[in-house]
Order: sequence, then C-alpha cells, then structure tokens
Amino acid sequence: MTNKNQTDTLNLAAYFSLLGYQCVSIKYSQDESKFFFVFDISDTDFALYSDLFWSRKTSVDAFSYAEELKAVKSRMYHYKNQERNYERTTSF
Repeated sequence: MTNKNQTDTLNLAAYFSLLGYQCVSIKYSQDESKFFFVFDISDTDFALYSDLFWSRKTSVDAFSYAEELKAVKSRMYHYKNQERNYERTTSF
C-alpha cells in the first residue's frame, strides 16, 4: 500500500526520485514561500529513506544524483512558470 508523502527539501526530493519513487505532484505552501514535492511512497519507506538521507548513511552515484537534482529543479521551475503563465492569461 502506498501513500502520498511530501517533502519541501529539494535534495531529499532528488534522492527519492533517484531511488525510483515517482513525484506525483508539486505544490506551493499556503503563503507561496516554498514548494512541496509529493511522492507516491509508503509511510514506512518515506521514514526509512529520510532517516538514511539525514543521517548520511546512504550512498548514491554522484553523477546520477546530480542529474536527478537537475531534473527535479527543472520540474519545479516548469511548474512555477506554468503558474505565472496561468496568472497572466487569466488576469485582467
């Protein structure tokens, strides 16, 4: 069984993506000060891999991680630009 879990940490989002978990959506915080990356990942796996990440007890291929980080950033900026374009086309 999977759940939707989210993080506002860009590096952790890249790590989850590198592990093969799908980022199902990106959303803004209420005050639009930060992004949240929503993953289709069980609570157990989310806790396990978050703990490994923050305790520095994991290792990944540096090049693959850098590429994944770049992809997550690209998706974030794409989302942000879509929001701006929507505001421009719907504002009078």
